[in-house]
Amino acid sequence: YAATPMPVGYSTNFSYWRAKILSVIVEWAKSFEVFSRLALDDQMRLIVHSSFSNLVLAEAFNTPEKYTDRIVFPDGLSG
Repeated sequence: YAATPMPVGYSTNFSYWRAKILSVIVEWAKSFEVFSRLALDDQMRLIVHSSFSNLVLAEAFNTPEKYTDRIVFPDGLSG
């Protein structure tokens, strides 16, 4: 995790990892019976209004404690 700038072409990797995290969150929510009993509109609202918090928690979980100035993704991408 050297303190070197990320190459310009790799900036889309952040979107890749965030999309993966969000898809896992949706699949996790769908695994609960109570979630599947909600109306589709309520399911979408619940996901939309909780996804940012879950995304921040997931990124914080994947970032080792010794790095307080960056986010580190599972493949080592940091920024």
